[in-house]
Amino acid sequence: MLNHKKLPVVISLAAVMRLGLMLSLLLPMLAMAAQQPAGFVLMAKGDVFAVQPDQQQRLLKRKSPFYSGESLKTGQNAKAQLRFRDGSLISMRADTEIRIDEFRFQGADKADDKNIFTLVSGGFRTITGKIGKKNPRNYQMKSAVASIGVRGTTYEVVIDDGLNVAAWQGTIVVENEMGHITLGAEGVFNFAHIASPVIEPKGLMNPPAVIAAPAPVKAEVADKKDGPKAPPQRRSTPEQGAALESAPASVVGQRIEPNAEPKVEPGFDPGFEPQAEQVFVANVELNTEQGLEPSLDPEFDPVTDGRIDSVIQAADDSGVDAEPAVLVDSRVSSLELDRLAMAVVTGEGVEGMFAGGKAGLDADGKLHIADNGLSPAEAGFDSAPFVRVLTQGAAPTLLSESMLIDANHRLEWGIWQATAAAPAQLQTDAADSGVYTAINRPVYWGTATVTSAEAMSAQTGVASYKNVLGFIGSGNSGAIDDMYVNLALNFDTAAVEGLASIYTPAESWYLSLSGAIDGPVLNISSVSGEVNGNAVQGEFNSLFTGDAAQAVVSSFDFESVLEPALHVEGLVVVDNAAGPDLRLKNINLDRLGMYQYVDVVAGVEGFVGLAGNDASNNLFFATNGLEPGQTGFLTAPVTSLLSQGGALETALFADTVYPVSWGIWDGTAQPAVMAISADDPRLTEDVSRRVRWLTLEPSSATAIAAKTGSVAYDNVIAFDAAGSGGVVQELLINLGVNFDTGNVVGDVDLQTPDNGLWQAAFSGVIAGPGFSADSVSGFYNSDLAINGQFAAAFTGANADAMAGMFSFERVD
Repeated sequence: MLNHKKLPVVISLAAVMRLGLMLSLLLPMLAMAAQQPAGFVLMAKGDVFAVQPDQQQRLLKRKSPFYSGESLKTGQNAKAQLRFRDGSLISMRADTEIRIDEFRFQGADKADDKNIFTLVSGGFRTITGKIGKKNPRNYQMKSAVASIGVRGTTYEVVIDDGLNVAAWQGTIVVENEMGHITLGAEGVFNFAHIASPVIEPKGLMNPPAVIAAPAPVKAEVADKKDGPKAPPQRRSTPEQGAALESAPASVVGQRIEPNAEPKVEPGFDPGFEPQAEQVFVANVELNTEQGLEPSLDPEFDPVTDGRIDSVIQAADDSGVDAEPAVLVDSRVSSLELDRLAMAVVTGEGVEGMFAGGKAGLDADGKLHIADNGLSPAEAGFDSAPFVRVLTQGAAPTLLSESMLIDANHRLEWGIWQATAAAPAQLQTDAADSGVYTAINRPVYWGTATVTSAEAMSAQTGVASYKNVLGFIGSGNSGAIDDMYVNLALNFDTAAVEGLASIYTPAESWYLSLSGAIDGPVLNISSVSGEVNGNAVQGEFNSLFTGDAAQAVVSSFDFESVLEPALHVEGLVVVDNAAGPDLRLKNINLDRLGMYQYVDVVAGVEGFVGLAGNDASNNLFFATNGLEPGQTGFLTAPVTSLLSQGGALETALFADTVYPVSWGIWDGTAQPAVMAISADDPRLTEDVSRRVRWLTLEPSSATAIAAKTGSVAYDNVIAFDAAGSGGVVQELLINLGVNFDTGNVVGDVDLQTPDNGLWQAAFSGVIAGPGFSADSVSGFYNSDLAINGQFAAAFTGANADAMAGMFSFERVD
């Protein structure tokens, strides 16, 4: 670098005040993080928040923890599913608030485990967990109207003109100060309405209207928001089809057991009994004593929307301590689940993801991915029942590739080109692999053998994973053109920070990632960024692979917060090998380069480095902060790479005798371009100035070493210079070089059209192929002091010429 005009460091009072606010907000969050979560969010759609006791509010998304003492809220048109640590599930409706009064779970059937919460507004459906099954006295749902106790069950509650209750499975007791009523298996009624705290609960034969009108079951995850919805996959006789069409909305889409005797709802034909081979979208098992049970959320079907849900087994009425029967999962019973896999469904929305489920091949070589809602690092991953199984179905294979990470680890990935005519399948019933949801859009999938626990624990220090081995994916405007990832990992602290850039035909995605290492999982808990100026949300799920955790395979799904139609998804694999500077691909840096420009704040800036052309003959200037002759000048990493971009080229000159050329890129109308990232050549900054540049082939070290004595370089062959006073009309330069001592002295005289006379003297020493003046002084019009920069290099076979650049400015 020739020289930089330094700027003062300024700290604004506003910035310090903002920092204080940030710290005050952070303290209660740290206090929450210090306690064990009550559970985690399985799904969040729309505005979902946790409100802490001090009224601090934080946004919840998939995998977010929530804590005892917090209130959980869904906004208008929002929905959420929660999993508590004891295994209980809650599906919240829109405009709902639940306060977690006290949650404590230590496992091993501890007598003091508790789950006490209050429904403040709205409604939910829930499946009770271990606390409700083992310690029903320690489970209580409260409201302003009545409270509910359970005996291992599934029930629904909605506040609307009082409290409306439905017991879908098992037994619940609804109680207020005027009395109580038992609903479900041990009661007379399945439904109840409690008008106020001072009115006794009233049993109902039919569900309250606010509960009895669920939305029709959605057909598929594939369509989400951006296409017509096809009906669920069914095979039936015309008579059975007619019976299905006459069924009420609360029944359509449920699987009916042949031996069940469900209670008849108006409009439902109890004579309709599907045969064993029939296929229906289903998400729960039938409780034969209670009639048909709607899905966990009547307004939102998490299976058909691609989110995690739970298969509900029939209640065991032999006693409150009885565990549910263990069933063989027919979807995977014939498979060897010998690898982990991830997958993402293309299209709008970020819910159709498999972040690391077990996987295996069937007899036909087709992949099946089984998901239980847990990541490989979470407790219960190896034992929890599978919620859903994704398989290729009839979808044709568009791509299938294999990548060898090392002798013991292989990555395979590909694309299922699913369509309405040839869908992939999301199997949702453990008892019947024929029950599935059609996925009618392409699916990106990948499988890997993950790094062992022993190898993970052996990793120490910091590492950078940025060498992209490959990627597949697409967005709303087409296939991904380029993708760059840089993950900075600290194995000692488990901290992860990262950046990712994704380029599609019409969008540029810039992401910031942070999280923690958790066993073989790289758990990215925070995603932010922008696409075309819009904020981004989404997921980035990663697994380590390789004998020494040397590679990371990730699935990703991002969308614009305000414009969900802007989306991108796919898979990428990176390793920790030292990769090249991606900006320099196909560029031959074969000569010295100098450039300078004037910045209105920083003054004149000048740089010296290497220059070269790419295959299209575009010129580039690479600088690394070092000067010719300094150790590392030719090998140190490049810090910036300048190219013409859209700037207009003027004043182009090429000498006919010596390999010297120069020119001007006028970036005031269309900017030149500065590439600023070695990991992403498309990450650039505009240079909206006039850039004066020079390139030359320097004399060899042998030619320079052969020179002896003192030599004067004072014959100006050509020049191009301008200043505030206009184009320089006359230039005199006298350079005296002592090749025996290496010292250089010189002076410059130049005249501008405004009669400005600049006179400067300088000195320096030979360094490598040239020199950079270490002292420049002089006068403007004989009385105003000046300073500046001067650098030059030897050129020609015998080092008999010098070419360089200079800049001077008044010291006012």
